This record gives sequence, C-alpha cells and structure tokens, in this order.
Amino acid sequence: MKQKYTYYIFLLVTFVFAGFISARAQTITGTVSTSGCLTGGSINAASTGLGPSPQYQLLKDGVVVAPDASNPTLYTNTSTFSSLVSGSYVLRGRVDAAGTVYTSAVITVNNGYVPMTVVTPTKTVPCVPSSAVLTTTVSGGKGGYIYSIAKQSAPGTALQTSAVTNASTFSFAALPVDSYLISVTDNCGSTVTSASSISQSGPLLSDIKANAITIGKVNPGLCGDKILFRALGVFTYVSNGLAVNAVDKANFSWRLEYNGLSYGKDTNGDGNPDLNGGDFDLNTYATYLPLGITDQATALAGNPVLVLYDKCGNPQRYSPPATLNISITSSVCGTNGVVSIRDGSGATLYGPACYPVNFVFTSPGHPTINYTMNSFVSAPEGFVPGATYSITYVDALGRTTGLTNRTSITIPVTSANYSLNTLTRSTTVYDASNFLVYVSGFNNIGDVYTLKVVSTTVPSFVEYTYSYTSTVSGTFTFPPQTANPNNTWPSGDYVLEISGPCGIQTFDYKPRGYTGVLSSLTTTPVCGGFTVTGNTTLVDLATNYEIIIVSGPSNVGALRDLTNTTSSQPFVGLSYGTYVFGIRVKGGTTVFNTRTITYSAANAVKVDQANTGGFVCSPGATNGTLTIAATSNSPAPGNTLEYALSTDDGATFGAYQSGNTFTGLTNKTYIFRVKDGCGNIITQSIQIGVAAAPIISINGTANALSLCRSAAQSVQLDVDVSGATNYLWSGPGINATNKNLKNPTVGGVDLADGLNNYNLTITSACGTNSTAATLTITALSSPPVLQANQSLCATPYFSITNILISGTNIKWYADATTTVQLPSSTLLVDGTTYYATQTTLGYCESSRAAVKVTLKNCAYANPVLRMKSGN
Repeated sequence: MKQKYTYYIFLLVTFVFAGFISARAQTITGTVSTSGCLTGGSINAASTGLGPSPQYQLLKDGVVVAPDASNPTLYTNTSTFSSLVSGSYVLRGRVDAAGTVYTSAVITVNNGYVPMTVVTPTKTVPCVPSSAVLTTTVSGGKGGYIYSIAKQSAPGTALQTSAVTNASTFSFAALPVDSYLISVTDNCGSTVTSASSISQSGPLLSDIKANAITIGKVNPGLCGDKILFRALGVFTYVSNGLAVNAVDKANFSWRLEYNGLSYGKDTNGDGNPDLNGGDFDLNTYATYLPLGITDQATALAGNPVLVLYDKCGNPQRYSPPATLNISITSSVCGTNGVVSIRDGSGATLYGPACYPVNFVFTSPGHPTINYTMNSFVSAPEGFVPGATYSITYVDALGRTTGLTNRTSITIPVTSANYSLNTLTRSTTVYDASNFLVYVSGFNNIGDVYTLKVVSTTVPSFVEYTYSYTSTVSGTFTFPPQTANPNNTWPSGDYVLEISGPCGIQTFDYKPRGYTGVLSSLTTTPVCGGFTVTGNTTLVDLATNYEIIIVSGPSNVGALRDLTNTTSSQPFVGLSYGTYVFGIRVKGGTTVFNTRTITYSAANAVKVDQANTGGFVCSPGATNGTLTIAATSNSPAPGNTLEYALSTDDGATFGAYQSGNTFTGLTNKTYIFRVKDGCGNIITQSIQIGVAAAPIISINGTANALSLCRSAAQSVQLDVDVSGATNYLWSGPGINATNKNLKNPTVGGVDLADGLNNYNLTITSACGTNSTAATLTITALSSPPVLQANQSLCATPYFSITNILISGTNIKWYADATTTVQLPSSTLLVDGTTYYATQTTLGYCESSRAAVKVTLKNCAYANPVLRMKSGN
C-alpha cells in the first residue's frame, strides 16, 4: 500500500508541473512605439509557443480594429499594427484558424498628440494704401511647423510660406488691406486653417478737419510780437464738430507750408519751425512763422498753409489763413449803453493793433465819447440807447485803417445780455462738463450772476441754484452740482434762469446724454473664420460711438467706428470662438451694453439631417448605403466638401472622399465627418436602419380613408418609404401623367361612390414591393325634410329645436354659406330664415334646407266661470 500511494503522488505532481509548463508556453506581448502624431502609435506583436507564423488580431476597447474592423473573424500574419490613436488595446493570437486563441494583457498607446489650434489676430490700419504684419500663434500639434498665408479670394495661391520651424509663433511679412487664410501644417502632416484680415479702421483724412486757420499775435497790442499761425480751437470731426479723440489723433499729423517749403517742429530752440523738424501732432495746433516774422503783411505774402497728413502720407491743405482785427459790439444794461471792444479772438490770439488805440465815437445831437484801449477787451459806457455813432481810431504806430471792420455802431434800445451755449459732450452717460453761459454785454469783475433750475425732470436738480462772482470780463462757466459723476448734468428737461446786473432771462435746455445701444450682431462667413458687424440703435450721431471686442480668443480691445446710426465697420476675419462685443463713447472707457456671439465650424458646415441617412433591407445585411446631405457657407472655392466615415465608433476615420455616399454598411449608428475647402470640419452621427414596409396615405391618413362626395373634389396619394427608385400606381384617376409620381393627385370626377382601390408597386435597392390602400366615397345625403314656412307661437323660450324637421344629426346655420353652427339654445326671431343640414355616417353632411319662421300670438281670452243654481 505504501508503494502504491507514493507512486500516485508522484504522478499527480508530474501532471501539475507539466500543466504549468504548458500554460506558460503560449504568450502574446506587444511593444509600443509612437511618432507623437495623432495616429502615430504602433504595436509590434510577439509571441511564444505559437510557431513560426502566428496569426494576430488587434482590439481597441474590446472592438476589433485590425486587420479588418468590418470582419472580426479575420486574422493576419503581420506582427506590426500602425496608425493607431491613443487608447487601450489587446492583442489576440493563434497558430492557425483551428488553433486556440490567446490574449495579451492591456497595451496602452499614448501618442501625446494635442490637436492644433491656430489663431491669427486681425490688424487694422488707419489709412490706405497701407500694410500690416499678421502674426500667427499655434498651440498643440507636433513641432516642425510650416506656416502659409493666402488671400481669401484665392486660397490656393500662397503669398508667403515659411520654412520648417519649431517656433509656435510666426510673423508674415507686411501685407496690404485684405482678407487672408492662414494654414499651419505640423510634422505629422496635419493642417489647420484660420482666417484673419487687415482692414482700414478709424476716420479717414476727409473725416477730420482743422478749424479756423488764423494768424495773429500771442501778446495783445505788443508791436514787435511774433506772428503765430494756428488752427483755432482743436482738430474736429467733420460730421459733428466734436474734438478728435486721442486714439484717432495718433493717426494724423501736420506741417506748415510757407513760401512753398515744408516746416516742422523747432529743432534749434529759437521757437520757430524748421525745415528738418518732425511733424506736429494733433495735440499741437499752433506755431510761429519761420524766421520769427512780426509783420502781418509779410506773413500773408508767404502764403502760409496748414497741411494735414494721414499715416500713409496723403495730404489735405487748409489755406489761406484768416486775419484778426478789433471787434466792436453794443448792448444795453438798463438805460446805459455799453460798447464792447475786443481785440482778436479775445483769449489766445490777437490782431495787429499796437496799443494804445485811441477811439472817437461821434453821434449828432449826443456827446462825443473818447476812449483809449490799453487791453484786449474794453467796455466804454455812457452811450445813448437807439443812437448811431461814427467810429474813428489811431494806434501807437499811427494806423487809422485796417484794424477793425467797424466804421459805425448803433446802440440797441433794449438787448438780451445772456445766452446758453451748446455744450461739449463728455465720455460718460451724462452730457457735458459744464454749462457755458455767455454775457453778451460787458461783464465787470465782481459782477454776481445766478443760475437757477426753475423746473426739471431730474429730481436731484430741482431748485438747484448756483451764484457766480465774475473774476474776469466776458465769458465764464457755471459749474454743475459736484455730487454727479465727472461734474456733469444728467440727461433730462431743464428750464434755467440766469439773473445778473442786466436783468433776468430763462432758457429751455435738454441734455441728451449718451444712449447708444448695440442691438444685435451680424455675421458673415469667410474662409476659416467669420466677420462681425455691430447693429446699433442711436438717437444721436454715429461719430460719438465705437464698437469694441470686450473678450474673446483674439483681438480683444479691437475697435471699429460706426458707419451710420445702425451699423459699424466690420471686424473682418475673426478666428472661431466666443466673443463679447460692446458699444461705448468714442475714446471712452465705459461700455454701455454688450452682445455675445459664438461661431465655429458648425456655423460654416451644416448637415441636412432630414435628407441624410440610409437603410438596409434586413437586419444584419451589409448592403446599406449612407448618403450625406451637407452644405458649406464658406466663400467659393472653399465651399467644396469632402466626407470621411468611421466604422469603429469614431476611433478612426477613413480617408476623405469627394463623394457623399458610403456603401457596404449594416444597420447601426455611424459617425462621419464633413470638411470644406477652408478646413472647417464637423463630426456627426447617423443611424442606418432597416427599411420598413411602404405605407400609402390618402390626404395624410394611412391605408384607408372615407370621404363624403362633397369633400372629394380631389385627393392626395403619397407613400412613406425609404430609397425608392421607381413608383407605379394603379387605381381610379391614375393615368400616364401621374402613375410614376411619389405623391399623385386624383381629381374628384375620377372617384366613384363606394370603394376606390389603389395599388402601388415600388422598386428600390431592396427589390420590388407592393402595397394597397382604399378610399371610400359616400354619396351626398339628401337635405332634411321640413316645411319651408312655419308659424310658431311667440313664446319667450322657443328655440330652433321647436322647428318641425325630419332628419338625422340636424345642424342649424344662420345663412347658406357660414361654417359656424348655431347652438341649440338659439331663440327664434320673427321673420328670420334658418338653414338646416343632416349628417349621415358621422361625416357626410347634406346640403342646406331653408325655413322661414313666423311667430304668431297664441294668447286666449280668460275663461268665464258660471254658477249653476238649484238644489
């Protein structure tokens, strides 16, 4: 027994050991390599114990992907599987078709590839002709990029192409104004395109102007003072007279042309312009004349001209300059006549007079007034209201002419002494920095003036009062209530009262404020991107506003002017993404309101899902055809489409093809891609179903329909079927014209009372199929029976139900044509005609029968009761 037992244990151990050796004899492993590209992964299969020519199969996430994704039974003797995307894979191996299948452990492929994103911010130039540099930035992809740029109008013709570079940023050489398409190809051969543009933005030279070009003295009355040449005030927009903002100023400059030579800034410190000096910017609007000229006649003889330039060197000339002299005006304050004498502009530039200037005012019958002018503004008094005075003068150089245009002046009997000037707008939602009140009569230092808000729609300014003590002569400003932002007057209706030494005046004023609204955005496709135009709602001038990109993937802070009160200049060639646009005052910082828009390849390429799809004739069949109906709104030739299909749930895609059909498919959901010539790619899915049996409909009702003869003027036949290539109808009203239509119309004259049978034979990829439908026509029933004239008792409760009539399912109408049925509670009206029909089979309503109702008095005399006497 002991020997037998020991032998048994030995055999068992030998068997187990042999089995262990057998289990380790067949192994499958895979070695991963990658090029770093999207489909750059490779798995090199190896095995032990499967002989010299093992067969392999590769699975990804449990689904066969190689050697043939459409045939999961197929293996290959090739041991290398390439063009793999990142993911988890398993190898299967066997000796031959009859051998045992062995499986490897999970093999992970990580290509590390991130799809490229290409952004090329748009550029603007202030003028034309001009150029700008476009800079493209790429993220993702694999280094070894090639950058290329072409016009949107000719995407196949490269204007510039870079050498291979690892740099993620590339700047193209300067290009002119146009719309462009940028392509970047990485070391994996993947190409991504994006749109960009260079466009003109901002005011053109013709949109701004220099105001009141004038020559004069800086110091009033000084005989040897140098002549100054200046644009009075500031440079402004032509459309509205507002000052050019700082952004636009930077795009222009000016020079002084004198005796045909061009002068710029002072270079030698003598205060005079020089030939080699740089341009004056628009924050400078004055310069002395060359060589420090002091004589006005000499200055004019050199024909001084202000020449305004844009950044492209285009000129605009302003000449000749105006000259200044002494202005003389009159007013009355109470009973005192006052003459105001002002030299030049009265503030910063003065005429050629040399002080003192002695004036003599004479008027027949009134005292002569002699006055010596020693400052740029003077106000002799004592003039007689209503009188006219002759004027003579002589200055320090003995000149008696050429210093003023006045030879006489009439003193008014009465006059208005105050006026409210137009306000300069500020860059806030309020209106102006100050009210500017002008005293037309002479204002003495120390005079007190009061501004009062008599009434207003702005609660915070009700009864607002401000008093001002004049420290100068002439104009001055009334500061507003300082609690308001930027010292401004809010929008509203105001009645203002100004009082002072010469009386009281009232003014109506309505500051509008800034109320621009960005109401919507309009998009226009360009190749690889899109263009946006802002749509605005304004109650004031378009030149007050600008549109700004508040946020987005590129061009944040880019600005566009408004072309009119309803639209802006376009932002051309933006890259895809979500952008926020806003409207603000030109040159301001406060954005009033915003609009957001998202634009992607899905906006450019659209699939018509209703006409995209396919079918198979039976479950599991592999003869299905997918047809993709898609369009691209990219400009030609970029609207040409290509199509690619995935048979492994989107893990990989086949090569792009120009045709929009794919064959050899089964009933399942497929993922496909559509790409246009501008590089826009969208991915969608579609189900290939099993074709259902055809169903005929008659007037939209399937298989069978019953109609009353009155409603059977014509019927519409149709069929619900997939993939039909031929139709053949038979039945009443079918003829050579309509027998092969999908949805023929049959006229009522062809339909017989009773059954009308139709048959349809359909030819499709699934063969020939027939189906039938039935139309039942019911003859029109007779109208109900009634007496055409009926007399009924006049009672307060008789209705149409009391009319004597015989029929089924009676309906009442007020006339012969109306479709509105009268309710059964309708009370009878004497002398009225009513119309009745009867309905059979629940749907066949007869023609109408008329009855005229006459209501009569059916009252009876009260009965007389008699008493019988007797026993």
